[in-house]
Formats: sequence, C-alpha cells, structure tokens
Amino acid sequence: MNLSRLRPALTNLSRQPWMRGLSRTWHVPARLLAAVLFLVLVNVVSFRHYHRSDLTENARFTLSGVTQSLIKSLKQEVEVIGVFLPSSEIADDVRTLVDEYRKASGKKIRVEWIDPARQPDRVEAIKARHKITLRGSSLIVARGAQRRVLREEDLLQRDGSGLIAKFNGEIALSAALIEVLEENPRKLILVTGHSPAPELQAAAEELRVPGSRQNVKLEYASLQTGGIPADTSVVVIAAPQTDFSATEMRELERFWSDGRGSVFVSLNPDSPTPRLRAFIRALGVAPRGDRLIYLEGRRGQPEAKIFSVTASIRPGSAITRDFAGMDLHLGGRSESLELFPDADLIRAQNIHLTPLLVADPRFWGETDFNAEPIRRDRTDDHSGPLYLAAAVEKGAVDDPNLRVDTQRLVVVSNPAIFHGGLDRDQTQADFVMSCLNWLMDRTHLAGISPKEPARYAVELSEKQRGRLERFLLWIGPGLAMLAGLWVGWWRRK
Repeated sequence: MNLSRLRPALTNLSRQPWMRGLSRTWHVPARLLAAVLFLVLVNVVSFRHYHRSDLTENARFTLSGVTQSLIKSLKQEVEVIGVFLPSSEIADDVRTLVDEYRKASGKKIRVEWIDPARQPDRVEAIKARHKITLRGSSLIVARGAQRRVLREEDLLQRDGSGLIAKFNGEIALSAALIEVLEENPRKLILVTGHSPAPELQAAAEELRVPGSRQNVKLEYASLQTGGIPADTSVVVIAAPQTDFSATEMRELERFWSDGRGSVFVSLNPDSPTPRLRAFIRALGVAPRGDRLIYLEGRRGQPEAKIFSVTASIRPGSAITRDFAGMDLHLGGRSESLELFPDADLIRAQNIHLTPLLVADPRFWGETDFNAEPIRRDRTDDHSGPLYLAAAVEKGAVDDPNLRVDTQRLVVVSNPAIFHGGLDRDQTQADFVMSCLNWLMDRTHLAGISPKEPARYAVELSEKQRGRLERFLLWIGPGLAMLAGLWVGWWRRK
C-alpha cells in the first residue's frame, strides 16, 4: 500500500462537512461520560476518606478521652437499641451521639433504631428477649446476658420550668457501657476512725458521683473492727489526723500483700502518723515534714505567706496521659515527697516509682515553717522539683504483652485533694478518678471523663432587645428589598 497516496485522501476526508459534524456529535457524550466518571470518583473518595467536625454548642458530640479509650478496649460486640418516639425532644441528639459511638468502635457496637408507634411487634420481641419493661422512649445497652436500660429522663436534666437544661447522653451511655462490660461493680473502701467527719464527707462527695458513673460502689470500713472486705478493689485513706494502731497496720499490710492490693492515701502534713508514713517510706516514698511555701510581695505591705499550692500534672504515666499542660490548685498545706527509685531495697522488691504532681517553681520546702519571719535557707530548705503526689507499683514486668497482678499505691501529700472537684475544679476530680482507675487496673478509663455540657445565656437589656427587634423586623428586610430593587434596575439598564 502506498502511504504517500493514502495520507492526502484521509486529509481530504477529515475536511468534509459531514465528518466534522460527526466529530462534534461524539464530543457531547464523551464529555458527559467523563463528568459522570469524575462525580463517581469524587463520591468514592469522599466516602472512604473524610473528616468529621463537631460544630455544636460546647462540642456536645465530641467524645471524651475516657469514652474513646473505653470504646477501643471493647473485645466483645455490644448491642445498642434505641426505642424512641419521633416526638421525643432528644431523639435527634441521641441518634447523633450513638452514631459517634458506633463509628469509633469499628464493628464492635451494633445499633438498631425502633419506632414503637410503627413497630410494636419489634418492641415486644425486644422486651421478651431481654426480659425488660419499657416505658416511653428508652435506650438499651446489652452484652450477652448483661443489659442496662436508659430512660429518656436518664439522658437529660430539666430546669425548674420543665425545659431541658442539659443533655447528659455521653455520661449516661458510657456508664451503661461500663456496667454491661464489667458486670459486678468495683468496691471502694473509705477508711473511718482517723479522719474528721468533714474530711470523710468531702472525700465521699468527691468519689460517689464520678464513681457511680464508672460502675464503682463506695462503702465505709474500719480497719480496727470489721477489717477490709475480700472483694475490695481500692482502700482510700483520706487525710488522717491520728495514727493507725498496730492491728490496723497489719490489716492494711495484709491487704497490700495479699493478691493485688491497691491503696490511695492523702496525707495531712499537720498530723503525725508515724506508722502510716513508715509503711509508705518502705515503698520508696518519704514525706519530708516540710511545708511548701512562697512569699508574695505586695507594695507597701509585708510579704504574704502563700501555702496554697499550684501543682503541675507530670506526663509519663498512664494516670496523667490526658492531662498534659494542666494544673491543680490545692488549698491547705502540703509537704514535699522524696522518691528513692534507685535504692537497693526498692530495686530488690521490683518497685517502680512515678511522680504525678510537681509544685510550681516559685515554691520551696520550708523546714522551719513556724519561724517568724520566714526566710528561705538554701542550705536546710528543700528546692525543686518538689513532688506532691507519686504512684508506686510493685511486681510489674517490662513485657507489655504479659499481664501480671501488681500492688499499687498512690500518695498525695495534701489533704485538700478531695476538696473541690465536680462543680469547683473538674480537673481535680478527673485526676482523682484517673488515679483510682489506675489502682483498679482500668487504665483504659484513666483520663478526662465525660462532661456535663453547660448552657450559656446572653442577657439583653430592654434597649438592646428593642434594637435587635427593629433590625429583624424592619432594617434587615428593608435592606434586602433595596438590594433586590437595585439588581432589577441594573439588569434592565
């Protein structure tokens, strides 16, 4: 074939009018097909790779660190069944929240939604299978034979007029999830007989509410008479004013040595407790007997002695992993703690020491704290870092894949660690609960717990409300009308 003759013939063919029309005819479907393929590709990519943002007030659907760790620790499938009427005031909020749990769990949380008005047979089947009674809208959390039913009123708080003041869905749902996972509640024993009634009451108030949200039951016990029950998870000693007897110390040491003992101790620096301090010192944590203090200068006035300590939460521990950059403000008086991680006796017992709280660098440990006036003596007084809290673990192994029972202790050298919390200092309450969860070997629950979302009201004066009303009723619509007239005039012109 002679290509030199074929090339001019093809060129002449492409120049024919009917050939150019055919080319233009195929351009349209080709472009449409390319657009469809592009849209399909965009949808596939956006479905598999996306980022979710919580733009609600107070980030109410952003799960807390404790909730996320709890969901990641699931080893068995959990069923969440929502039986909600469409008329429920919080139906949409509950759906959104449960969807966040489902997505965070991968495939470990299975969700089903039922409209009782349209699916009465399905509701009856659920009631028969789980052997429960349902009244109104409810949320069911189940794992095997364990189940927890949350009524609509359990997920919210109302004000005096009956309106919804708070949506506490995450608090209630995480608490239900912990209950069905652990079956039996953990027991906290608050030791009586050595702490004054206000200290015990403050400790009980600090522990009871957050503990109930994490399947923890608080009880009182005397080491002198009843002893420590066998099913105790943690023994809490809150700022004792009197020392423990030899009998009580034998009971405490028996609990510590028998199996996996866990103890939380807050010391009162102004109360001598030599036996209790000797027990702590034998584990590598020595209270120094000083007082943390700094002098605040004021113009025209004598320097003020400041004993209330600002303490930074130290990283590097399972207890403090979610508290980076946070501080605690502890009232009362504190003494510094000296740690001996390298002592031969401590190493021989396989004891690991971790500081948890360190005082602000302005403070020093004053040894002659009753003197007047107080002046810092760098020879006798203690300089930073000054530790106020430490964690002790005995029997741990370096292999993270090997789990063994260990004995654990948390010591805080300030009696006010149980004061505040909840309404006054949420960080302090979270720190205490994180310590207790570590002591109970629930490190996946150590961290910042779910919060009660707060609502903020904007108060407007009569004058301000009048201005807002005029803008909404007259100025805003008037501006929109003028803009429409201008656009119409401009288009005609």
